[in-house]
Amino acid sequence: VAPLFFRKADTLNSIAIAFIILTAVNPFSIANPSLVLSIVGTFSAGVFAPYLTDKIKADTFIKKQSGNALYIFLISLCIMPFSVIFFGESSVVSPIANIILTPVCMTALFISIIASLTVFLNPVFLIKLSGVLCEFVMFIVRQTGKLRFSGINFSDEMKYISALTVLICVTVYLIFRTRKSLVISTAVSFALFIMSAVTLSFTMSDKLNIALM
Repeated sequence: VAPLFFRKADTLNSIAIAFIILTAVNPFSIANPSLVLSIVGTFSAGVFAPYLTDKIKADTFIKKQSGNALYIFLISLCIMPFSVIFFGESSVVSPIANIILTPVCMTALFISIIASLTVFLNPVFLIKLSGVLCEFVMFIVRQTGKLRFSGINFSDEMKYISALTVLICVTVYLIFRTRKSLVISTAVSFALFIMSAVTLSFTMSDKLNIALM
């Protein structure tokens, strides 16, 4: 829409406006995991990952694909703390799965758009092709979910560690406002998260938890 009015689109402002509208009707929805993860996912894909990968040169095929892989990895990295905060778990294979499945999903979406624009031609083949791609994605997701190592459960303490890592990144960027400071704070926060998870896993290994159903 922005180019129609000779303006440049601002993803961050769009996210902020959408968030205000959604929470104005029901302020308690700010604690809704679906809303928060949707906002974070959109922010990571439209603001966080593009900002960190903006200076990466993609003059060769390998560099371009490496940049795309890094872009998708940063999206998963941004969402991970919030997944731990709300659900106490995070997916291990999601970065790799996203790298493989995102192009398939985008292809299915593109084909669906073409089919909708040419509906008067009865594009049955395009509709079926898009359906096959969607079924392929769902098959991979189901099979991945059956893997024992597909996800990791974290202790309650990791929820506070996750919140701390987010706070560190936000605070450092608001103070220095540079790409380098955000990269360093993200790397430090990720290292803090990993070390905390490993340390807590060892300290909790000698405890017996009994759940009464």
